[in-house]
Amino acid sequence: MNLMSNMKDEELGLVILYNFTKQYGLVDMELYDLVLPLLFNDTFRVEIAHVVSLKEAIEISASKNKLF
Repeated sequence: MNLMSNMKDEELGLVILYNFTKQYGLVDMELYDLVLPLLFNDTFRVEIAHVVSLKEAIEISASKNKLF
């Protein structure tokens, strides 16, 4: 799986995939396509720890990283 080969922290990846697949069938696949890239973005992970809202974390990440 390409996602697994690109992970920087294998334990983090396993935890994230476990928590998503726990709800398999209840979560639309489109949500996976949106959330997983965010969780593996270094800039986003740093910002989400310092802000209150998801929207704010995305806006700050986009302003810091033009390719975000």
